Amino acid sequence: MSRIRAVSISVWVALSAALGCGGDAKDSGSSSVSDEEAGCGDSVDAVAAGLEFPCDDAACSLVFVNLEPTVPDRGDNTWTLQVAASAASVSGLSVAPFMPAHQHGTAPADFEGAPVSTDTWTVGPFDLFMPGRWEVRVTVTFDDSTTSEAVTSFCVEG
Repeated sequence: MSRIRAVSISVWVALSAALGCGGDAKDSGSSSVSDEEAGCGDSVDAVAAGLEFPCDDAACSLVFVNLEPTVPDRGDNTWTLQVAASAASVSGLSVAPFMPAHQHGTAPADFEGAPVSTDTWTVGPFDLFMPGRWEVRVTVTFDDSTTSEAVTSFCVEG
């Protein structure tokens, strides 16, 4: 094999590995990806209706009221979240899905919530387009223009 062809193949393999996160594991013949293969490990939440998770500054906490589908899955996801705030009323809520292992999020990067009631918001659909560990940062905006953030992480199976 010529040196130029060997270098070309090496470059192609490196690019394929680097860009591989854009592939579709479901179409590759693989039926599913294990949590370990997906980079999920033990540091994920069992995201489901009723799960409560705190904001990082203790100004609020969030509870999953409804998830469509009932657990985060590949494809479109829509969440309804209830915000329990210790001070000001909530004026907005947004989510930003992100895959730490691949250093990318979704397009668009942020999704604004729509109020269902004074303390309940629906956000989505947002596309969790590949299997693996996802983090979703929820930003809560209060009437006094302050914000608080909460993060949940979970595994999306293949």
